[in-house]
Amino acid sequence: MPSDDLYKRALFFLLFFRLVSAIGPARFSIFNYLAVAAGILWSMAVFRETPGSVFWLATALMLVGMHLALRTKRQDVPGLQGAGSVNSTRFRAPQAPSANPRGEGDA
Repeated sequence: MPSDDLYKRALFFLLFFRLVSAIGPARFSIFNYLAVAAGILWSMAVFRETPGSVFWLATALMLVGMHLALRTKRQDVPGLQGAGSVNSTRFRAPQAPSANPRGEGDA
């Protein structure tokens, strides 16, 4: 008979994959920065470390990047129609094939 630990692990992985499918893998990967933030807070609380000014600049840049990545509404930049643009043809849904492959009219 499987142990309770096995059931806990199975439940964790079910919830993990459910979360990834709900918010998407790109957005979920941003939350890895929470481990970095937890390490920083623990080092400040337990070891009384005091980060320097470059650290705070890097932290601010990281938070801005996380904010930009986690925005729910994407903003298109005028004149920038590349792979990252929502209006790019790369991200358009495929069209259904037409009944007339030559493109001629029905008349």
